[in-house]
Formats: sequence, structure tokens, C-alpha cells
Amino acid sequence: MAGVARLARRVRRPTREGLTYLSRLWCVIELFTFMQMGIGIRSIRFQPLCRSGPRYKEDKANVDDQLENFDVSQCKCFNEADKRQMHNMIYAAYGDMSNFNREISQMLQAADVIATN
Repeated sequence: MAGVARLARRVRRPTREGLTYLSRLWCVIELFTFMQMGIGIRSIRFQPLCRSGPRYKEDKANVDDQLENFDVSQCKCFNEADKRQMHNMIYAAYGDMSNFNREISQMLQAADVIATN
């Protein structure tokens, strides 16, 4: 899991992510791993990358919507077998998707979220 290695290197450093980060299941699994490792929420700074100029407001609103309405069941994954396996990991750790969604939302709300371009 290369993503886990990238996440471990980003601890206590800003993460600069594209607008689709929270819609990609493998990316969300990075956050799942972060939580499972027991690393404090204040250790991350989540920086979604927004386009500059007139599209900044649109991108920022998109980021805000993703943060407010996060739902792991809506995340995309190219490989259906991978998707089932990751969903099973989430169920095993959190009991259901809504508990996981709540944990991710709380983590991101408590993290230092700054939309940048």
C-alpha cells in the first residue's frame, strides 16, 4: 500500500490534495489507516488544491460540500473486488459505514483544512 507510506511521510506536514481526494476510496483508506494508527488529528493539515481565479469560489464550495456531506459508500474505486475488501475493513473496524463517515467528518473538521490554489 504505497498510499500508507505516503501518508506516514505526511504526518505533521501539509497534505495537498486534488478536489477528488474524498471521492476516491483508496485515498479515504489512507485516512482510515491514519485513524487506525492512532495518530492525533492535529498531526495533519488537509489542503485541497483549488483552481485560481474565478473558479476558486466554485472549487472551495465543492470542498466544503465534500467535507460536510462525506459518505464513503459514494466513493469510487476502479476495482470492485478492492472496493468490497475496503468496505469489509471499514465494517470490521467501525461496525457500519455511518460510524466511519462520522469519524472521517470529525477528523477533517478538527484538522487544519485550508483550500489553496
